[in-house]
Amino acid sequence: YPGNYPKALPIFGLDQQTDDVIVFHAGTTLKDEQVVTAGGRVLAVSGKGDSLASALARAYHHIEHLQFEGMQYRRDIGRISEGMTR
Repeated sequence: YPGNYPKALPIFGLDQQTDDVIVFHAGTTLKDEQVVTAGGRVLAVSGKGDSLASALARAYHHIEHLQFEGMQYRRDIGRISEGMTR
């Protein structure tokens, strides 16, 4: 991503791990034993499920437990767009 992003912002909710969701760290680091932002794409959240729909539901539900100042996330990842085939 171009541009500068605030860094060292505490990330809350990472302790809400479940077996059906995996959180991948990308732009994170540790500061005083707290996971904080390090800029750019901070986290990737993947859900597991018997279907794409259930995996998406788990991932997006889990995102609701994550929080840091200025957090944004895409709501279209994993969804079939018009004109795309399965």
